[in-house]
Amino acid sequence: MAPPLLLLHGLGADAGIWAGLMDSIAPTLALDLPGYGTSPRLPQPSIAAFAEVILARLAREQAGPVVAVGHSLGGMVALEMALRRPQALAGLVLVAAPAAFGSRNGRFQERFVAERLAPLEAGRTLAELAPEVVPALCGPEPDPEGLERCIAAMARVPEAGFRDGLRALVGFDRRCELAAVRCPTLVVAGPHDRQVPVRTLRRMAERLPQAVFALVEGAGHLVPFERPRAFTALIERFVRESGLEGR
Repeated sequence: MAPPLLLLHGLGADAGIWAGLMDSIAPTLALDLPGYGTSPRLPQPSIAAFAEVILARLAREQAGPVVAVGHSLGGMVALEMALRRPQALAGLVLVAAPAAFGSRNGRFQERFVAERLAPLEAGRTLAELAPEVVPALCGPEPDPEGLERCIAAMARVPEAGFRDGLRALVGFDRRCELAAVRCPTLVVAGPHDRQVPVRTLRRMAERLPQAVFALVEGAGHLVPFERPRAFTALIERFVRESGLEGR
């Protein structure tokens, strides 16, 4: 049996987005990031603070070493966890999740946050925005059920939690520490991802000591949900070939 899979969602989702996915591989534990779902907000949201909350939850659950599967924002949290408490992770899967957010001069971050807050400042809700935003994050032919899953998940996100997620992204940069990640790692990209370029993720994989890189054909930024069968097969193969089964 493989170690439990810890599933961490992205900026516009919650733990419920993972329901039923990858249950055939190992026991799964999908957790809400702070400010999402049932998880309380933090006064000072950051990737580091999010990671500490999830690590504390794992300790309370006595889950043992897990394979952390993080999508986008959740992948950054998973990477931070691997650096803060290596013994908590048996493996790491980073899906459309870079080691740093934005440019060194901060202009990308400012533009990214402003663009995503503008509709909310104009009075629109995440539920109203979801049917427009989610398809634009996908490749040309996303799985229909996966697309609806993502739209429904974004519609559920509290606006305050979404804003906290944006705040947490700013300033995250772990590029210089990648060599310290010692567990088996899978870096997953979608060729149609306009948020996180393939080349960025490929370079990150090259700097991680035990990483393999995988491209899921046809996918955009929402890889696990656009191509659920291909993604599940990829995780299953990673767990098997990395020797994680039986740990």
